[in-house]
Amino acid sequence: MLAVTTRNRLRAPHLCLPMLYVRFLISRQLSQTPGLIRYAGGIASPTEFLTLTVWTEAAAAQELRPPRRAILHVFVERDGAVYIHDRRVPPDRISDVIAPLREASGGRLVVSVRAHRDVPYRFIDAVQRELREAGALRIAFQTRLEPQAPGGR
Repeated sequence: MLAVTTRNRLRAPHLCLPMLYVRFLISRQLSQTPGLIRYAGGIASPTEFLTLTVWTEAAAAQELRPPRRAILHVFVERDGAVYIHDRRVPPDRISDVIAPLREASGGRLVVSVRAHRDVPYRFIDAVQRELREAGALRIAFQTRLEPQAPGGR
């Protein structure tokens, strides 16, 4: 048996109603998932939600997670340099790298674009255009908001 807990914090109270709707959809999906023993959710405040799921075994819970290979990390440096799989890729060649990976994933590829907060938007926009050209429509953007330690990347 495996128990999994989650804690979700929202940035603002006005997001509470959409979160309640999403939690409803998740509970419907989980009710039809083999291996689930129990699902429970709680609300600690309008901006904090808790869940507990109990599974018959770890393998059942793992089936819900997308395969790790379906997530591709793209790093954009302050000077506009782009790295995919720790290899520098010219910005105008991103679609040439991404398109075959998206096809191999059966269209399930999720691209995580990570950039420092000081990266000029024109570089992010260029990456976004290349991703669109490659057919990658599932994109998550992340930025580092806190100051970086000296010597870190």
